[in-house]
Amino acid sequence: MCIYENPILVTLDDNDRYIALRTYDEKHGRSQRFFLSKEALTQERSVTECDLQNVCTVTHCGKDYLFRLYWLHGNCDDGLYGYQQSFSIPEEKITSVLAGKAVKHLSYTPHKKARIFFTKPAHETIGQCNKLERHALRRFFRDQFNYDEDIVVQRDQLVRGFYFFSTLTPYEGGIVRHESELIYRNGKYRKVCYSLHT
Repeated sequence: MCIYENPILVTLDDNDRYIALRTYDEKHGRSQRFFLSKEALTQERSVTECDLQNVCTVTHCGKDYLFRLYWLHGNCDDGLYGYQQSFSIPEEKITSVLAGKAVKHLSYTPHKKARIFFTKPAHETIGQCNKLERHALRRFFRDQFNYDEDIVVQRDQLVRGFYFFSTLTPYEGGIVRHESELIYRNGKYRKVCYSLHT
């Protein structure tokens, strides 16, 4: 599993009056080279350049250059298909490429994870759970709260049940514990899981 979202490795090389740009990502592999003129990058804030079939838009925003590349391909049915890559490169790396050095940069989107806060009664209830219940609860929080909001978890009136609410949106509900027995050839096993009820 990748620790970054949408990682793109960007290689920039000095090529006389141009900067040769090449990208690599897991989904599309290595791209072909795209040539950007040095004059356009040093004189204007926003640049759009194209070669025979690809388009690149570069915008200078503060201390970063934002790139949007459209890698396009045509087929014999007069159709057009392709993909888009968006990434940013710090200004100092562009400056060193303009000075004649080759640069590699890994551009990625950081993972957005929910911050989960437990009230004291909820924390005490989790402390009373056994190892199997804590494991099921940890797995539940890992799988269910994959968005960028703060979640507050409180103890509910149910036995070892919880109530949660979001601090940004009107998103709330219950976390209910389920228990069952699984029968296998070599014996019975207890299964504990939590489910979300909104």
